[in-house]
Amino acid sequence: MDAVHIKTSGFYCGACPVVVERALRTLPGVVDVVAVRSMGLTSVLFEEDRVTKQDLCARIRKAGFGAEVFCPKSADVAGTGSCDLGPTSDRSHRHH
Repeated sequence: MDAVHIKTSGFYCGACPVVVERALRTLPGVVDVVAVRSMGLTSVLFEEDRVTKQDLCARIRKAGFGAEVFCPKSADVAGTGSCDLGPTSDRSHRHH
């Protein structure tokens, strides 16, 4: 098992993290997921032989949010480091 923290942009209301959590839980291999609006962060526990970090970010983007894997090892003192896995999506707030 592996764990990842994903910087998630576009959390505008209390329902946004729920949308992300539901979207990720439908992926085979996702064991647990917690999205925190105030931090703009989604933490995922997953089986790396069944789903990849790229799959997780793609699913978040498909749900209408921006996503990039947060890499604390590359973060500066402000904690802004990330590992880009492709273009992010900042589509409109469209889940309700």
